[in-house]
Amino acid sequence: MLPRCLRKKGKRRRRRKRLRRRRRQGPDRKLKSRVRKNIKNAGNVPKLIEIEPGRWIVDKASIAPAVSSLPRPYVISDIMEPTEQVDGRFYTSKAAFRAVGRSLGLIEVGNEKFPEKKRATDSRQEKEKRRQSLKKALERYRAGHRSRHLT
Repeated sequence: MLPRCLRKKGKRRRRRKRLRRRRRQGPDRKLKSRVRKNIKNAGNVPKLIEIEPGRWIVDKASIAPAVSSLPRPYVISDIMEPTEQVDGRFYTSKAAFRAVGRSLGLIEVGNEKFPEKKRATDSRQEKEKRRQSLKKALERYRAGHRSRHLT
């Protein structure tokens, strides 16, 4: 442990450094953190007006409000109904549920819509060939022809 006289000098040095840093930051440091956060959320840079030397105010007219098309903030909750995962446990947290699935190598599938798959044999000619083949097989069956089953 350092002697008391040396500890005081260290405190004084730290205090001086902190004051120098504050002086370098300029008048913006005088804004309260709450005001700074609100302005940051609005997406604007505050314009400062110097009333007198060393006294600044924020020009509120230059700050546009943070507005969206929603009537209120949209919050997605992490809580869900108890749901069973592959490991046999029930989870009420979406994050925990997804983490277990990922650790087991599972892929979470959402509600996206995939384009319809087209058959390679979707043409009219192929459909007609299929109908003829089925018609011919049905006629042969009705005529008494049976295929032999090998066992």
